[in-house]
Amino acid sequence: PHTSTNVAAGFAQGNYHLTDQLSATVGIRYAREEKEFKQDFGSYSATTGLISTAGPIRYTGNSVYYSTTPKFGLEYVPMDNVLVFGSVTRGFKSGGYNMTATLASVAAFAPEDLWSYEVGVKTDWLNKRLRVNLTGFYYDYSNMQVQAFIRPGVADITNAASATVKGLELELTAQPVQGLQLTANLAWLDGTYDSYPRAPGPGGTIVDASGNRINAAPKYSTNFAAEYDWIQPSGDMFFVRAEYFWQDRQFFVASNDPNQSQGAYGVLNASIGYEAPDARWRVALYGKNLTDRQYITITGTVSPVISGRPGDPRTFGVRGTYKF
Repeated sequence: PHTSTNVAAGFAQGNYHLTDQLSATVGIRYAREEKEFKQDFGSYSATTGLISTAGPIRYTGNSVYYSTTPKFGLEYVPMDNVLVFGSVTRGFKSGGYNMTATLASVAAFAPEDLWSYEVGVKTDWLNKRLRVNLTGFYYDYSNMQVQAFIRPGVADITNAASATVKGLELELTAQPVQGLQLTANLAWLDGTYDSYPRAPGPGGTIVDASGNRINAAPKYSTNFAAEYDWIQPSGDMFFVRAEYFWQDRQFFVASNDPNQSQGAYGVLNASIGYEAPDARWRVALYGKNLTDRQYITITGTVSPVISGRPGDPRTFGVRGTYKF
């Protein structure tokens, strides 16, 4: 396919202090996006290089999308180490065309709209040696764009009528002693298709995915990390770091087929390295997935046998960075 996109947009945002402790933010963005899509698809002979008798399938599509996305926010600082905030924001993702279809009317998928509601609190304690942040959010999707694999290397996008995501995220950062930093991130996610009556199912079938969990949205996930830095009198720094990531089961298709899902799993990574006194360069020896956990990151139903892309196995390497 040949595609072209032209976008023009403008935005403005302002912040006003209602009191010394309370401030309000208002913003808006307006955009016009035009997409052109030209599809020229045919079958060719591997021996002669000629187009088959079926001939090419051609169609063209042209769409213009307009979006107005406002933002409203409040921030309250009851004391120096506490920030309470809330926001309401609209998001927009333009529509487009799928390359597998034979008609533009069939190929097109609609824009996706999102209203995001978020509240939270950010705090520092013990002379900034402990940070505790808690955020709650609610996402309300309209015409949510969902990707489904058709055959190897080819994916189609369809629209779910509506979907909602609710979640909580707790972030902890602590420095119990000099040089040691501990971090933890805990998340709960409840994402479901409220209405998706014509979701793609196995073997090209159509299924009703209303009430099913959203693709790639594990209910629980956690991340823990610990890093210790040894700073020498000369300014040279040696460091060692370990981190562990864990997530609950996730589904890769809207039908929530258990055969196309990945059960709960965890991955352990570690690194050890050196940083120069001026902090301009560092080098580290790292190991990823040290327990050699086997897992998949996505699946496809391009044949009677379900295929999946495996996650990276146990990997070792050396990484260097330099800041100019």
